[in-house]
Amino acid sequence: YSSTLTAKTNIAVSAVSGVKSKSATTTSITLGWNKNSNATGYVIQQYKNNKWVQVAKTTKNTTVSYTVKSLSTATTYKFRIKAYKGTLSSKWTYINATTNPYAVKNLKASAKTASTVTLTWDKHRTAQGYIVEQYKNNKWVRVTKITNNATASYKVTGLSSSTVYKFRVKAYRIADKQARYGTVSATCTVRTNNSITLEWSKNSKVTGYVLQYYNASAKKWTDMKRIGSNITLSCKVNGLTSGKSYTFRIRTYKTIGKNTQYSAWSNCKVSTK
Repeated sequence: YSSTLTAKTNIAVSAVSGVKSKSATTTSITLGWNKNSNATGYVIQQYKNNKWVQVAKTTKNTTVSYTVKSLSTATTYKFRIKAYKGTLSSKWTYINATTNPYAVKNLKASAKTASTVTLTWDKHRTAQGYIVEQYKNNKWVRVTKITNNATASYKVTGLSSSTVYKFRVKAYRIADKQARYGTVSATCTVRTNNSITLEWSKNSKVTGYVLQYYNASAKKWTDMKRIGSNITLSCKVNGLTSGKSYTFRIRTYKTIGKNTQYSAWSNCKVSTK
């Protein structure tokens, strides 16, 4: 009689493709790769203490990601992954991946005026620089990019007086030709100082005007501005505090030769919002 001999052929397992760092935090990295249809699962190893150490072995070829935890902040790690089927396995595929820098701490407004806010925060060695963002039109918008970690402050200009603004800062670090961002800081909410504009009617018979404000702490009137033109009819006062009352006064003056004559004072009391 005749018989049929059947031979089982071992099919090589192809190397894992599309390996990448899908995402990262300050203490973890999530690796991802393409599904290998002729594999049973995957082996992931990490290079530790001068040797390769297995961190995971999956038993399904549909599992195409793995998160490595308990890592150090802003540190680059070496990983490799291979597919296996039975006793066969593919060649290793290697990748370097980096955790994110730290989360910015202690963001605050260290100084403010009617049109500016100076933000400060704690600098950190794991950052290469910082991104400052402002909340505008219901979204976060980049204000500036600082390209060194030693600069831990930024002055935001062009703001409106007596207005509430929100800011946040995040650290970044370039690794593997990719920007890695730390968790954003807590939001800093700040109200700019008030400003007021004093106005008066033109006096065509005078040389100019003198303005003073009442310094409550010193309990005396203090010179604020001397205007040498009778056509300038306003003066903007910046740096006022919300919810306070201020008193100003103005008088005209006329210079004839070496002599200057002054009018009586006119007072004005203003309360900021």
